[in-house]
Amino acid sequence: MTAEGFVGSLFDVAGRHVLITGAASGMGRAMAIAFARAGSSLVLADIDEEGLASTLAMLPPDIPVLLHRTDIAVEDEVETLFAAAKAIAPVDVVINNAGVLSEYSFFEITAAQWDRVIAVNLRGQMLCIRAAMAAMGTHGGSIVNIGSGPGSRGAAMNVAFTAPDYVASKAGVQAMTRFAAQDGARHGIRVNAIAPGAAATPMHAHHLEEFEAAVVGTVPLGRLQRADDIVGMAIYLASSASSYVTGQTFHVNGGVLMDPGA
Repeated sequence: MTAEGFVGSLFDVAGRHVLITGAASGMGRAMAIAFARAGSSLVLADIDEEGLASTLAMLPPDIPVLLHRTDIAVEDEVETLFAAAKAIAPVDVVINNAGVLSEYSFFEITAAQWDRVIAVNLRGQMLCIRAAMAAMGTHGGSIVNIGSGPGSRGAAMNVAFTAPDYVASKAGVQAMTRFAAQDGARHGIRVNAIAPGAAATPMHAHHLEEFEAAVVGTVPLGRLQRADDIVGMAIYLASSASSYVTGQTFHVNGGVLMDPGA
């Protein structure tokens, strides 16, 4: 086998059945495109059906894809999503990417705003992890949770753009990832997280110039994150190249967090 062939086999995800939430835009869309190009079959979920259709139009035409309108904060909808995915083929990879952002200080936030963000970002990921483990059963698989840098920092890069509910939810994702990794290990299910940095995604489209001006100076690599910057890490965690990796959070943020204890 050539060196190229050996490396390619390590990172090969062709034929894997991959479910991605939050696939209508941003990082979810970027990961959907990458896995489709790599030969994976896809189940793409989002609350935004028009966005899902737009993602589908960007994929290679010969890749099996199921689109499923899902609010991950609703237990029955998550169960229906995973039942539909499992009916097609055993689920090999689940990427829990769906999430919402809020921008309130503790002086402004209401209990209702807090509850909605926690319901999607933390409870929703819990529901998806639980359903993923049931769908994977004993054949194993890889679950990848999308966190965020503030989940490790306990603070935002700039407090004008991130709220306490968001920070708390993403810190919870990291802790939940470690717990789920312990539960899943005996069944061959690996659970890891990716924590992106300050990203130029639709979440910040309404104030992108202001956002970039406020945070880009804190990024050692000197630019905002692009949606496709986490694609390589997602494929690594989905592939056999990471077969002995579980319970970890990988910070893909341009160097913002360099503390080895983070």
